[in-house]
Amino acid sequence: MKRHAASDIGDRAIEFLAASPELLNGFLNVSGLSPDELLAAAEDSAIRVNALHYIASDEATAKAFSEATQLKPGQLAQALAMLDPHGSSAW
Repeated sequence: MKRHAASDIGDRAIEFLAASPELLNGFLNVSGLSPDELLAAAEDSAIRVNALHYIASDEATAKAFSEATQLKPGQLAQALAMLDPHGSSAW
């Protein structure tokens, strides 16, 4: 997977979270961001990575995201590996 494709999946992760008040509130609580801060930082690669980590942390959410964005099996994990190769991203 190329980096631009992984970044695109990260962008879709933010959009997916934004479309669900419950998921968005959960992400904001975990990240400590306000909605305005998230909007202002949406282009930050760390936000994409952490949105992907948040989605991947719950199997049902990961499945729903993959289905909604038509990802093939393993593409979510590939995007995470490309954007955060050492698994070092942390809030």
